[in-house]
Amino acid sequence: MDELMEELALAGVEDIPKDLSCDWIHAPPKGNLYYGHNHVKIITMSFDTNQVNTASLIPTCNQHMYGGPKAHVLHFPVAKQKLLNIVAFVNDPTDWPLGQPMSEPATKDEVAVVFSDWGPTVRSIIDLLTSELDKWAVFDAMDHPAPSYSRERICIAGDAAHASSPHHGAGAGIGIEDALALCELLDRVQKDRIAHGRSDRWALLETAFSVFSDVGYGRSHWLVRSSREACDIYEWIDPACGQDMTKGHEEITRRSHKIWYFDVEGMLKELEHGYARSLARF
Repeated sequence: MDELMEELALAGVEDIPKDLSCDWIHAPPKGNLYYGHNHVKIITMSFDTNQVNTASLIPTCNQHMYGGPKAHVLHFPVAKQKLLNIVAFVNDPTDWPLGQPMSEPATKDEVAVVFSDWGPTVRSIIDLLTSELDKWAVFDAMDHPAPSYSRERICIAGDAAHASSPHHGAGAGIGIEDALALCELLDRVQKDRIAHGRSDRWALLETAFSVFSDVGYGRSHWLVRSSREACDIYEWIDPACGQDMTKGHEEITRRSHKIWYFDVEGMLKELEHGYARSLARF
């Protein structure tokens, strides 16, 4: 960040706000934007992805998920179909200890015990794992959400704003939506300053950040909640779906379509209108 600020200064760009944070762990924003305690309860325990060449064992073009009681396994090809990525999620009701690293050593035997009563296909997949693995905690922002993504000159986006579990595979995608929204709003701020000679740049930035929060808050926090609920569906915990995987598939499809078929142009129009309305109040 310091190197970037120096380059911008050399280019004649001054007074750049430094409190735009997107990384939940490594770039906390300055100031107290979050209210209350930030600790997020662990909801699953994940074993490290083990990449093995399984061309002679499992066709690497296959991708499947296996759901069951309080656990699920998925595998999918990576590295141009040459490697198989295997991930196992196990529900653990205990909290991950504070101050402890987010990963710790695990063993294949630990995984095998969890899935010992599952069918032969899943047990065969577990047999592919190496003897030494890692496991890590999965956190999200559902229990302690930020009340807003902006406060004055402070703005958070991406994982800093709405850290999600991986069960929809969409956290990064929503972060990209954040980036698009902020780029559009900041471009509008710059154009307003040039076209109208406005000197109140901080007020314009605060307005842009506030509109960003208003427009994106609902969708991004829906994703955080839905991703946790998706895990419950996979693991037969969801009260509506239970062990009915047909119903679970329908529900996951409905939620996935809400993510995939997002009206990006509609979001941009909402940002534009919100920004214009806010400026009209000045």
